Amino acid sequence: MTKNPWIAGILNIIPGLGYLYLGKRKVFAGLLLLSLLIGFIDGFLNPWPEIPITLLLLIEIALLLFAFMYDAYQEAK
Repeated sequence: MTKNPWIAGILNIIPGLGYLYLGKRKVFAGLLLLSLLIGFIDGFLNPWPEIPITLLLLIEIALLLFAFMYDAYQEAK
């Protein structure tokens, strides 16, 4: 079944959702969505907004870095 590239592009407004729609790069898309969710949670539930670096923010950054490293590794294969 052919997927519509316009739908994939529109879905990628939420990072990673377009990849999931296409069925490609599922790990990358999952990590991207997870980091987005953690960032959202951190933005709204941060009990100490005066401290810019929280554990959730560090986890989000680590997930993003891992997602891009994994994607580059898969592309190089």
